[in-house]
Amino acid sequence: MLKFKYGARNTVEQGVMESIASRASKLNMILQGKVPSVVQQRMSPLSREGILDSLMVLFEECSNPILMKMKHVENFIKKYSGSITKLRELQPSVKDFEVRSLVGCGHFAEVQVVREKATGDVYAMKVMSKETLRAREQASLFEEERNILSQNTNSWIPQLYCAFQDKKNLYLVMEYEPGGDLLSFLNRYEDQLDEHTAQFYLAELVLAIGSVHQMGYVHRDIKPENILIDRTGHIKLVDFGSAAKMTT
Repeated sequence: MLKFKYGARNTVEQGVMESIASRASKLNMILQGKVPSVVQQRMSPLSREGILDSLMVLFEECSNPILMKMKHVENFIKKYSGSITKLRELQPSVKDFEVRSLVGCGHFAEVQVVREKATGDVYAMKVMSKETLRAREQASLFEEERNILSQNTNSWIPQLYCAFQDKKNLYLVMEYEPGGDLLSFLNRYEDQLDEHTAQFYLAELVLAIGSVHQMGYVHRDIKPENILIDRTGHIKLVDFGSAAKMTT
């Protein structure tokens, strides 16, 4: 007679397999935007934002009249159109903000000081034109910068409040730094700082650059315009559009 050793088999399986409850817990964390340590802590396709972006793009593509001629595509659009509408209403949009002033303008983007209408909170909003990014084949700039800002947990980089897009632009809403940039600061002192002040900002810049390296990136565009000063007088590194991931 065959004797099955259930206890031994279950022990082996438990050492290899993860329970349904544990996997469900991790899935819930991902959907809540709380990426577990087993998943890369960045704006990956498995993050909440990545999943929503993918769903929105899929829905937009399937809404094409040509594709709608296929029955299963038409059924998909009809089934989820209400849910997509609700998701869009819950996501941040440019309508949530009131532009207060323009503080910077570059080749690919402009930076505005904005106020959230519902709360009155003030932020810096970077606006990037999709058309310009596509024309210059620089669409990856937004994704890399968003990855860095969303992954950031240190005090040397502004905190990302939210990221979203519409048909024309990509948006990054970040912590506002009222001290301006280091170039303006230098201009106020006619480009001549005393030794103690110069040492202070150089030391902070070394720490800030080091924090970016610890995240696995190089900035590649360090200049006074990309070094901001916060309300307490410390620096913040910005503009990661030229950043590159370090290879191991």
